[in-house]
Amino acid sequence: MAPHIKFSAKEIDFMKTFHDQFLNCKAERNYEPMWNSFFEAWAAKLPECTVVFKDIPLNVDLTKEQSAVVSKAWALHQQCLMEKICNDLGRSKAGRHTNGKHAATVNKMMKNIMKKDSTEKSTCVLKPWEMYSKTHYMKVKP
Repeated sequence: MAPHIKFSAKEIDFMKTFHDQFLNCKAERNYEPMWNSFFEAWAAKLPECTVVFKDIPLNVDLTKEQSAVVSKAWALHQQCLMEKICNDLGRSKAGRHTNGKHAATVNKMMKNIMKKDSTEKSTCVLKPWEMYSKTHYMKVKP
């Protein structure tokens, strides 16, 4: 039996609007700007107090206890949202392509380092761990 879906279709469509921004942050390996803007937009569109206390209108001030409950629920909901976005958007074809670009850049940089150190052309292609060991553990010649 399929697991219960936590998010409505409207909420999932809202998450998809941040797909391009998520991929840019993934390429830069810095998600902080995206999470801040995403959570602000989410809170503006779907306030947490309407989810926790469905019978209390938005224009009524909450008590300290109710505010504490809402803040705990919001922290848990943020974690669920981050996991959902990373699972759905991060493993998409575009997300995998972004990871591949980063890996290709690192490999190209390592190959350039190895070419600068050797004067003759190598006879075989070195494995990544061999390149790493040559760059970091080369013996210093007197």
